[in-house]
Amino acid sequence: MASFLPVIKEYFGIPVVLLWFAPYFHFIKFFTPLIRIESVRQEIRKLLENRLSPSLTYHNVQHTLAVVESCLEIAIYEEIIETESLLILETSAWLNDTGFTLSYANHEYFSCEIAKELLPGWDASEQEIERICSLIMGTKLPQSPVNLLGNILCDADLDYLGTNDCPLSTICISITDASSSKLCLGESRNRSVDLSNKTFSSSRMIS
Repeated sequence: MASFLPVIKEYFGIPVVLLWFAPYFHFIKFFTPLIRIESVRQEIRKLLENRLSPSLTYHNVQHTLAVVESCLEIAIYEEIIETESLLILETSAWLNDTGFTLSYANHEYFSCEIAKELLPGWDASEQEIERICSLIMGTKLPQSPVNLLGNILCDADLDYLGTNDCPLSTICISITDASSSKLCLGESRNRSVDLSNKTFSSSRMIS
């Protein structure tokens, strides 16, 4: 009885049957679970609302919402359209300041620890979590982004300073000389952040 199954032959060591289906291989990635961004949005906002100290008048929920919005606006400007990159960027923006729920000092490290704990439950892969933590750690002053997504997150993180929603009562800028300036946040109790070497990293400077 004749068989309707294709005869498996090899072409340069690759089974011909695989070559027949090669044009369809790119669809495989659609079966890979994507980060459940709606869960990220809902649960991280709830975490920030319930766990952030009221004394954090700058690094509050409004700050995170502004950073997320700014990240997506810059991504559009930079013509980033890949779904995975946009998910990585938005997830990083949401998680960026979650570390403040645990510690003011080294909050970026604690944000990464929270990311590693929560993201597997929202279908993030180990590689995606590693990329997200790299973006978050890049925002630690002095900022050290390693790629375009990192540049965008860093720019968006400080863009909030120039918006009308930023609580000006918590901020003072003191210029000590022509080459040095410091940003003081009232919430930080006399802590200061050196901005003398701050430059916006993406091709679009936020105003």
